[in-house]
Amino acid sequence: MQIFWIISLLAAFIYAKPVESFTSSFTQTITSEQNDSVVYEGAVYFKADRALWHYEVPNEKLIYIHPETVTVVEPELEQAIISSHNEMRRMQSLLDDWLEDGEKVIQYDGIKYLVIFKDGLPQSINYLDTLENRVSIKLSNIQIGKSIDTQLFIPQIPQEFDIIN
Repeated sequence: MQIFWIISLLAAFIYAKPVESFTSSFTQTITSEQNDSVVYEGAVYFKADRALWHYEVPNEKLIYIHPETVTVVEPELEQAIISSHNEMRRMQSLLDDWLEDGEKVIQYDGIKYLVIFKDGLPQSINYLDTLENRVSIKLSNIQIGKSIDTQLFIPQIPQEFDIIN
C-alpha cells in the first residue's frame, strides 16, 4: 500500500506543477533490521491524470493508476488486481507548501516520509515501513514534458490471467 501512496504523491506533484508529463528511472532499496537488502529497479511515467509504475528488476510488475482505479499486473503470477481509490485529491493538498527545494517530512497513515526536492523536482523518498524496513526510492534520469503515448497507461491484461477485484 505504501508504494501506491508514493505513486499518488508523485502524481499529485505532477498535477500541482504545470507540466505535461514526467518520466523517471527509479531504484527502490528495502533494508531489513538485520541489514539484508533487496533492490528493485524500473521506471515511472505520469501524464495528465494517469500514472504507471513499472518494476523491471528483479521481477516485472506494473501498477497503473487512473483517477478512480488502480490496476496491478503481475506477469509472473499471471494475475491482475483491480481496485478503486480516491487518494489523488488527498495527495494534492499535501504538496501545497513544499514544491521548493530541500527536505520535507510528510506523515501519512502513521508513516513519516522524507521527500527530497532539488531544482524543483522530487529526487528521493525515504521512510520506515510498518515492518521496520528502511525504504529508499531514488529517482534519476528525470524528464519533464517528454511525449508519452497515452496507450502506455492502458493496462494490458492477458486473457489467461486471473483478475481479482
